[in-house]
Amino acid sequence: MPFRHLVPAKRLVNWFGPAPQLALHEGKHQEALEGLLAQTRISRLLAEDRIVISELVRIAIAAIARSTTWEALQADRWTDEDLARLQAAWESQDFAAAMANGLEGETVFAIASFWPAAASGEELEVYRKEPAKN
Repeated sequence: MPFRHLVPAKRLVNWFGPAPQLALHEGKHQEALEGLLAQTRISRLLAEDRIVISELVRIAIAAIARSTTWEALQADRWTDEDLARLQAAWESQDFAAAMANGLEGETVFAIASFWPAAASGEELEVYRKEPAKN
């Protein structure tokens, strides 16, 4: 099963990273805020995959976005409204529930893969043999 959609999502978060930093350097706080919010939302692209590898990539994407956000928060002139928007964006992330869904999806995939193999019997012959001794 190819997971071609994971790489572009991870690249996208890296692509968005420098934009808020540059905007802050140029004194464009609103532009920086929009870049931070966009970077924070990227992990939502994979939220409905229901497979563990997607959740691990989501966590990696969030870690990159967290670092960018932390660096940006060191700048002055953030308003309470700006900070509230950032906080809301981060609070809307739900990694625990999504990981549980991913584990459920993996279980369904494993069961769906097992039964056709069990019906044929040939593929399972490998597992019926005694394990190799070291």
